[in-house]
Amino acid sequence: MLAKEFCDHGVVSDVLINQHIRFETHRDWYPDAEVIGNREVTSAQQDLDILEAFISKLDILFIFESPWYAQTIQFARKHKVPIAFMPMYEWTPYPMDADLFITVSRLDYDYYRQMYPQHRVEMLNVPTNSQIEWKQRSQCKSFLHNGGNGSRNDRNGTQALIDALPYIKSPIELRIKGQALDLPAVHDPRVEVINRDLSFSELWGEADAFVFVERFAGLSLPLQEAFASGMLVIAGNRHPINTWLPTTPLVAPIGYEDLSFVNVPFKSALYDPRHIAAKIDALYDTDISAYSLAGKAWAKEHSWANMKPRYLDLLSTLLR
Repeated sequence: MLAKEFCDHGVVSDVLINQHIRFETHRDWYPDAEVIGNREVTSAQQDLDILEAFISKLDILFIFESPWYAQTIQFARKHKVPIAFMPMYEWTPYPMDADLFITVSRLDYDYYRQMYPQHRVEMLNVPTNSQIEWKQRSQCKSFLHNGGNGSRNDRNGTQALIDALPYIKSPIELRIKGQALDLPAVHDPRVEVINRDLSFSELWGEADAFVFVERFAGLSLPLQEAFASGMLVIAGNRHPINTWLPTTPLVAPIGYEDLSFVNVPFKSALYDPRHIAAKIDALYDTDISAYSLAGKAWAKEHSWANMKPRYLDLLSTLLR
């Protein structure tokens, strides 16, 4: 979805689809794109020829998340095509070569600065997704948590929220959204567990508040999307989240745990489930109109209209 946004808004002009056996490639999103990886149509050598011809005509090779194909970087270097790499959704893959790393997460920023001290690493926020529709929220009664597709060390705070349920006194409505998650059983009539994909309108359109007391993300996309949709956001009160989200709904960590991410040490916040419960109770049935309007202003500031020139300016430095 993030790559499609960059295409739809003219930052990326040419697309080559690698048909992957495990991941949906959404060929319908790019009807004019060539496709490799389909053994019913092309051989492995034909795929290499198509890939090299594609890369040789580019001004810049812009990669999201991972190159997926081993020769991608090799061909770019052969034809002297500069490489910009953007880790998607704050996921840091194996080490790879690039001329410019664009990160949305402080975790990834620190990782690439340490891994490639001789290369450029820039931290630039992701534009507000064009599918996000802002909606005015007034009273805080319904809550949403998005656990994603799972994470080690309870990165998204899913277990911490489940542990907080017995301490929540208010008659809340809570949806815990998962994606192939092995969630523990939740025996609470106030809670609905949803283990399937939801559209943006389903995910961000109904609830009043987003509970996502994650442990070590930086500029988290779920937090940004929820805020831009007009939700009150309950997250961790730590840097850099507390520099761009309203701080009153945030939960203070009770400490930090030392972890390692691809051999790079970092701090992971720890939270008391009772504090999460207390924050939810304190905000339940309160007027959140001001928070909702703050999300609207933030979404406008980080709209594609405002962010596209920044991306184009940054990428153009690779051609100078």
